[in-house]
Amino acid sequence: MAKINITKLTKTRYSAHVKATAEEKEVSDRKAFENIRSKVKIDGFRNGKVPEHIVRTRYAADIEDSSIQSLIEMTSGQLIKEADKDIYRIRKVENMEPQKAGFSFDIIFDTQPEINLGKMKGLVIKENIPIIDEKDIQKEIKELQKSFAERKSRGDDDYAREGDLLIVSYEQWSDGIPAGEPANGIQVYLGELRFDEEIEKKLIEEKPLKDSEHRFSKNVPQKDGAEKKIDIVIHINQIYEIIWPELTDELAQKYDSEYKNVRELREDISKTLYGRFHRKNMDMEIGSLLDQLNELAEVELPEQYVEERLQKYLDENQIELQNFPEKERDEFKKIFEKETRKKLVNEHVLKESMRELKGEDYRNGFLKFVEDNFDKRMVRTFKLLYDDVLNKNENNYSSQFVEKLLHLYHLNILEKYFREKGFVKKDKKIAFADFFKEINGESV
Repeated sequence: MAKINITKLTKTRYSAHVKATAEEKEVSDRKAFENIRSKVKIDGFRNGKVPEHIVRTRYAADIEDSSIQSLIEMTSGQLIKEADKDIYRIRKVENMEPQKAGFSFDIIFDTQPEINLGKMKGLVIKENIPIIDEKDIQKEIKELQKSFAERKSRGDDDYAREGDLLIVSYEQWSDGIPAGEPANGIQVYLGELRFDEEIEKKLIEEKPLKDSEHRFSKNVPQKDGAEKKIDIVIHINQIYEIIWPELTDELAQKYDSEYKNVRELREDISKTLYGRFHRKNMDMEIGSLLDQLNELAEVELPEQYVEERLQKYLDENQIELQNFPEKERDEFKKIFEKETRKKLVNEHVLKESMRELKGEDYRNGFLKFVEDNFDKRMVRTFKLLYDDVLNKNENNYSSQFVEKLLHLYHLNILEKYFREKGFVKKDKKIAFADFFKEINGESV
């Protein structure tokens, strides 16, 4: 085993003097030689069969470089153990000298960023309790019924009523200037108030006909206190009366054969709504807590760490930063460094929370999280997508979908971690609909 003496230069940079044994040097030499010979092409010899003396003569420098690299790889485990830190990057190898009983050299290396979260006292995650009423459940049931509903086209002289499906074209102007391209084929279930509450209410009052056009204007307050005039033109292309199916045990079974009756469907919907509320609540609260931890954390970065990460990001996204004005370049670099530090702290906290989770425990935990938070049909879909991704059968859609689910699962792991530390405190009860209306967010 090689002898290693480590000297700490900074919090993230170390110098190591390595004395490898003769046996280790011999193994690394042989490995380097075989590696070079397998790549050498010389006329008159088959690949990998060039005589050793020719390879060693012509490629002596390459073999020596490869041998040193092999020695570094062989001793990297000892370096990590001696420094008690993972290696980020080897910066320099120098003073390479043959010894009577082996070979010695010096390595300058950087360790991975060092994160110290500091004192976390006083941090709180507010756990709100959802009030789920009959309206919330009926809204979900309506979505289920929608997939089994029939459409009946209204005649040219028959106006649209609340509950009808409108197929519309949509154009918008901001202070007299077109705002984007016109949108066609937009579906609006009149009265659901998902498109635009104010516009839908006016359309119901105006009793629109097929091929009619409707104009709306409103002033929207801006951050600077001024108002922007928004003009909207909606053209009604088609109107359908919706024939809604009756909610019966048969319909529940048709939606998913695992439901025996409407009662089971309603219970599953209630569970799903609770999970949706809780995830959104935790997403916001844990995000806020991580922001606070970022302010408290001490982050020690290796030299050139941010610059190297920035260059990698620019290369991957084909961004030529030098083409930007100096002020914008500097601002971009500052934001990138801030986001890099934030990402490191967040990853550190997640790693700490997952310290005991490995392999099958991780997968089983994910599947239990899915079962506890989603309805039966979604659970089956998620399981299939997850296994597809694990088996490398994923398409882009399933991979992105599972990535989003894993983000939610990681939030769940963080929640358990912060609960154990006593950060999660019960807060107030909030109506489900009011909660999502207040945050104006997506119901994930």
